[in-house]
Formats: sequence, C-alpha cells, structure tokens
Amino acid sequence: MARTRLLEHFEVATLETFGCAGLPLAVRAAGAALAYLRETQRGALAQITALETYSATGFMTLDAHTRRNLELFESGRGGDVHGSLLGVLDLTRTPMGGRLLRRRLAEPLLDLARLRQRQDAVAAALDDAMLRARLAPALGKAGDLERLGNRVLQRLATPRDLVALAAGLRAVEQIAAVAGIPVGLAPILAGVEPLGDLAALIARALVDEPPLAMADGGVIRPGYNAELDEIVAASRGARQWMADLERSERERTGITNLKVGYNKVFGYYLDVTNSQLARVPENYIRRQTLTTGERFLTPELKEYEALILNAQEKIVKLEQELFAALRARIAVEWAERLLRTARALAELDVALALAEVAARQNYCRPELDESDTIHIVAGRHPVVEASQRDTPFVPNDTQLATGDAQVLLLTGPNMAGKSTYLRQVAPPRRRASGWWTASSRASARRTTSPPGNPPLWSRWSRPPTSCTTRRRAA
Repeated sequence: MARTRLLEHFEVATLETFGCAGLPLAVRAAGAALAYLRETQRGALAQITALETYSATGFMTLDAHTRRNLELFESGRGGDVHGSLLGVLDLTRTPMGGRLLRRRLAEPLLDLARLRQRQDAVAAALDDAMLRARLAPALGKAGDLERLGNRVLQRLATPRDLVALAAGLRAVEQIAAVAGIPVGLAPILAGVEPLGDLAALIARALVDEPPLAMADGGVIRPGYNAELDEIVAASRGARQWMADLERSERERTGITNLKVGYNKVFGYYLDVTNSQLARVPENYIRRQTLTTGERFLTPELKEYEALILNAQEKIVKLEQELFAALRARIAVEWAERLLRTARALAELDVALALAEVAARQNYCRPELDESDTIHIVAGRHPVVEASQRDTPFVPNDTQLATGDAQVLLLTGPNMAGKSTYLRQVAPPRRRASGWWTASSRASARRTTSPPGNPPLWSRWSRPPTSCTTRRRAA
C-alpha cells in the first residue's frame, strides 16, 4: 500500500531512483507520512516533488543539551541569536541561505568527500574577493525564491508574490551571467537556472504594483487578454462619461452647485440643494429626499451606472480566473526548476557568507582525514573574539588523540577561561562540517568512534572545540 501510494504520487514505475527500493521500513514511513498529509493537509502535497533517502549515521547527532551548551543558535544569557555561533557565521543574504546554514549547524556532516566539496566552495569564494563583491548584491535581491515557489505549488501565491518572484528571477539572471566562476563554485552555479522565460511571462501578465486584494481589480496588465481589455475600455469610457456629467449638467440646467455622487445603497445620483430645486428639469427622477436637498437620477445615468458596476464585477471575476490559470501554469511548468534553483542559490549564499566571515576574522581551513587526532594551533573562541573587539583574544593550542592524549587537565581560578577553552574546541569541530575555523592552523577531522568508545567530544559535559577532528577507522 505504501509503495503504491509513493509510486502514484511521484508518477514513477520504481523507487530505485530514490534509493529506497530495498528499504521496506523507510518506504512504509514515507507512505505513512504521505497518507497523513493527504488526510490533513491535502494542499501541501504539491510541495513534495521528490523523495530523498538518508541515514542518521551520515550526520553527527546533537541533542538539545549539547546545542544549548555550545550556544549554537542562541546565547546562554539573552537567548537570542546575537552572542551565538550562528550570529557570528550568518552573513547570508537570502532567507533560504539562512535556513540552510542553520540546518548545517544542526546536522554536522560526516561524509568526508562532501565535506571537502563544501570546503572547496568556501575556498573558491575566499580566494576571489571580486567575485564575492559581484555576486553578493544580486543575491540580496533574489528574495525567498524557495518560499515563493512553495506558495505557487500550493496555489497560495498572491499577485504580489509573483511580482516578487519575477524580481528575484531577474537577480538570478545576473548571478548566472557572472563570468569567471572558479572550479570550487562551479557545481553550485551549475544548478542556478535563470528562468528568464518565467520572469518575462509574469511581467507580461501582471502590473508592476498589483493591489493587495484581488477584489480591487487592476491586477492583470493591459494587452495580456483581449476580452479583459474590451471590458476595461468600456468601463473606462463609462467612467469618463460620469466624470464629465457634472460639468455638462451644470451648463445645461444652470444649477451651479449640482454634484454627482455615489454610495453603495443608492448608486450614482445627482445632488441638488433646496435653493435650486426650481431649476430641476423634467427628465430628473427623484431618488432620495434630504433635509438639505434632493437626489435625482436620469435614465442615461442609470444606464451608465449599470455598465460601470457590471463591468467592474466582470473585470474582477475575469482577472481572478486569469491569475489562477497563470499560477497553475507556473506550478506545472516551472515550480520544480524554480525550487532547484532556489536550493542552489542557498548553497551559494552559504558559501559566500562563510568565505566573508573567514576573510574578516582570519579563519583557516581545517584539514580533514580519517585519523583520531584533534590538533589546533592558536585556536580562538569565535563568539568571544567577536564580542570583544577592543581586547584581543589570547589564542590557545590543543592536542588530543585517542591513543596518547585522551585527557587535558585544566586548572585555574574562577573566570580564568576554563569553560571558554572547552567550548572553543567544539566550534572548530562543528565548523569542520564544511567551513573555516578560528585558528592559525587546524586539522579538523570528522569523528566517528569505534563501537563501545564514545566520540572525543562526548567525554566532556560541554563538548570541546577543535580545529582538528579526526576519526580512527573502526
């Protein structure tokens, strides 16, 4: 049942392409999740366009206690991002890049090849300051393409969402057009698809500044639909006649203070004060009596009123239909490509942000291998260093190994920096998940300990920070 449900949803003949054909429990879990969404959030099913199989052994598990002690996402005192590791590293320019950076901090990668690919991307960006300067402004204009793409898939996107999407796609075109991309960033930029045809379609269909509500009308650009243009032209002509009516009636009747008004109860009317009632012509039909005067209408006025009101209703209805069709077309033809581009932009954003942090803070690239040694030369605590600009941080070396240096004995009075030293060993280990460390030299190697032997960082109540994290083969 679960397998059939997945095959039908993804419209495929086999699950082998997703890597779970031989994982019956994983197939059951995915099928159950899909069934739950079908019952509770049917509109969200369109967002699920692929299935990814992964193992928990591919990431370092960090419980809530460890995350809190390491102050990865919020400071221990204020509870906000400022004063945390994320606050130091997050120079991303897009919301999707910020979300990706947070995920990578929460799930440190253990795959050595993928870690080195991430490092290569940061290194390429770090070595080319001019490239960072060219790409950063365009990234800042890209917006949240991932969120907008998901809103399109759910058929929740508004006209303003699509206009924002078109603006983001124009920024994507600028990014894709940048020449001289280094090898380390080439795999990421290869996933950035300009989608200029989608941006052109949105620009052709929607006005530059659509109203907040579709009920107000004025969403579709003139020239996009001939039927709509005809209705709008007729309505505009009627409104112009109504605008000229007050002047023409004053000249015809001699009632100098005659006014044309409108309200939702009586519609359009001609307002005449009591002092001018003697001049009212015979074709005026009394509509309402007030203490200060009378309100009238004419057969011609009633005819144009019906034309205006009916035209507005038709315009709003037709615009809603045209916009729904446009949104559905984008969801079917472009949504998946848009989300792939958004994910590539998020990776690019993270690489550029980490390169910028490394350049500003003079971080080094940790060396990754399969050994069991943690080796740091002149290591610094990144958060403490960033918070005390006027006082230089005193760097410390660290040497730990399973074989001959399993224990470090730290002594000193209160406030001497013992906890800071312990914590400064863990962030480099964490940042060995693909970025640079606050030290002069570092060997940050992934640590997956043999069975029965806990990883080095778990032997402290607060995981140490290191520039070199190594793994001994089990």
